[in-house]
Amino acid sequence: MRSNTTLEDITLPQRTVRVSFPKASEGVDQDEECFEFEDGGKRRRLRLHDYAAIYATPGLYESLVYRALKCRSPERVVRSLEDSIAAQGQSLADLRVVDLGAGNGIVGELLRQAGVRELVGIDILPEAAKAVSRDHPQAYDDYVVTDLTASNPAAERRLRSFAPNCLVTVAALGFGDIPPEAFVKAFNLLPPAGWLAMCIKDRFLEEDDDSGFGRLVRAMVADGTIEVLHRERYVHRRSIAGEALYYVAVVARKQRHATPR
Repeated sequence: MRSNTTLEDITLPQRTVRVSFPKASEGVDQDEECFEFEDGGKRRRLRLHDYAAIYATPGLYESLVYRALKCRSPERVVRSLEDSIAAQGQSLADLRVVDLGAGNGIVGELLRQAGVRELVGIDILPEAAKAVSRDHPQAYDDYVVTDLTASNPAAERRLRSFAPNCLVTVAALGFGDIPPEAFVKAFNLLPPAGWLAMCIKDRFLEEDDDSGFGRLVRAMVADGTIEVLHRERYVHRRSIAGEALYYVAVVARKQRHATPR
């Protein structure tokens, strides 16, 4: 547990910045976790979910979330998908993947390394698209900036013309970042027998969940919308207070279109 304000040096391209994690972090929900960092003599305070601002500093997001806080979800979900695909006699090279909530492209990069040949990213933030072009320019064949809860015929045509057969979404659901209706819209881009690989905070799948995802996922399983092939609970990362944060990874095959719940 982090009992005092903790200072860590984060190495970024061409420089090192000092990051501090405030001691009053225990009991703070993930989307309210904050950190401070010194860069060029200036001190800034941001939430970990202030994605646009964090992406603006090259290397900060990956150094903070993946190295300092030990986030393992991208590797866990990609490996679970790869194992499930292999068990069905297929390979990742057979997939045309849409990465929902793609951020700065680290999941896309891992999918490429694992053998995915055709890949499109989706994110609501223009800053995410800029970060991808800077940090992982080879990750995607296309990157669509759109809000899936709003009408955007041009973006929808781009996505449908790609003819995806797999949806991947890593640590992007819940907390208001991607609502259930946006997830359903992306899921319904897939044909029957398409693949779904996702992870989500464990509490969002519980009976008393108020994000809407618990009800949606339970209904998708119960009515046969998806056939779950793999499900596991694991440590997503450490909180700023040093506590384990648990997520659930799911790999499934689509049987039919989903409806919002």
